[in-house]
Amino acid sequence: MTEAKRFGAIATVIVVVLGGLGVIREARAAVSVGDKPAIDFTATDGTRVTSEALQGRIVIVDFWATWCGPCVKAVPHMIELNNTYASQGVQILGVSRDRDRRALMRFVKNKGMNWPQFFDTNETAIMSQAWGVSGIPRIFILSPEGEVLWIGHPVNMDKPLQDALKNHPPTV
Repeated sequence: MTEAKRFGAIATVIVVVLGGLGVIREARAAVSVGDKPAIDFTATDGTRVTSEALQGRIVIVDFWATWCGPCVKAVPHMIELNNTYASQGVQILGVSRDRDRRALMRFVKNKGMNWPQFFDTNETAIMSQAWGVSGIPRIFILSPEGEVLWIGHPVNMDKPLQDALKNHPPTV
């Protein structure tokens, strides 16, 4: 066996073993600026949330968790944004990476976070995987047509939100 063949065989074995151990994972789909990701979930309060129902609104999708310090620190700002812009056609959606659904619902109620929340547990991480979110907090701002306009950290979202409202005004 040549050195190249031996190296190839060893590399194949390593990939198979590491893949079986979960060390190598499938590439995640990622939502990028310009994409129009589908939104379809049932919120923790039982409300159905869909892309179609959100048409005409600027949508802020907030990937967060109660155990994430920077996420919790951003909550008062998110509440302020909701209080200021909800009546102008801005809809916030929370995608929580929490482990405990009851703790999430208690936190949301106690803080007055009155926007839909999706419980995206660490075990399934359905929406996080579909959107390519591996770290939180993570914000996506979508146009009234559902196109991603901006992706980033909540502390940096004020100017992009203002730009979205100016350049893509809600139609609801």
